Amino acid sequence: MYRQFIELGITPVVPERGSVGEADITLASHIGLAMIGEGDVFVEGRPTRA
Repeated sequence: MYRQFIELGITPVVPERGSVGEADITLASHIGLAMIGEGDVFVEGRPTRA
């Protein structure tokens, strides 16, 4: 599904910083939110709500 997002020009918005030792969990949760329609995304470079 993430590959489809990228192919469609959709990039989930993720924070620049995460918690120490658990940064990948923070990133994955923001990507997951976008995939279920609850997170922010960039569509072809423009910010929007998923």
